[in-house]
Amino acid sequence: MKSETIMETSLNGMESGKRPNRNYELIKEFILSQLLVNGQITLTELFRATGQNLNRSFGSEVNWHLLQVKMDLQSHGMIKVSFDPGCVQVIKLNPKSKNKVKMWLENKAL
Repeated sequence: MKSETIMETSLNGMESGKRPNRNYELIKEFILSQLLVNGQITLTELFRATGQNLNRSFGSEVNWHLLQVKMDLQSHGMIKVSFDPGCVQVIKLNPKSKNKVKMWLENKAL
């Protein structure tokens, strides 16, 4: 039986690869829930949190998977990435997506 896959999009709008739907949704939910709880998060903080929570599912490649899903969410306008004065990536929910993300996460919890 084949696993359903999601086609990810790069920041330039091109297809960037396929990921099993389950893996994509797990990382997407993790990123978006971190943003709802914290308001914003640096990429370094997100890597740490991911390592603590998702290493069992993805092993040593967890950060690579995280980056791919983060870029896909960014390309779809769900998150925004900026740089602080120290050139650290700061990730925030796109204000236009916040209510949609809240509803999506609430439905996932049911």
